[in-house]
Amino acid sequence: MVHRSLDPLTGARRDDVLMSRQDAERIGVADGDGVLLTNGVGQMRGRCLVAPIAPGNVQVHWPEGNVLIPRGVSDPECGIPDYNTEVAIERIP
Repeated sequence: MVHRSLDPLTGARRDDVLMSRQDAERIGVADGDGVLLTNGVGQMRGRCLVAPIAPGNVQVHWPEGNVLIPRGVSDPECGIPDYNTEVAIERIP
């Protein structure tokens, strides 16, 4: 959890979408390009940040990414929300 405008560990800004170089190249984006993440729950606008992350995955910050997380899905034992979801990603101006 990051409480500042810049993550001191990754150097990411609050609206950065961390993704692999392979995924960035596949969808035609580079560092700083605008991206739109969409799923059945909501949309999030952000900026691409190529990072050492496994292809097929993205990482966003909390609470910015909460607009993409389905409500009511949680671990039955401890009640922690499931912060994993599938999104479509497209380049935006």
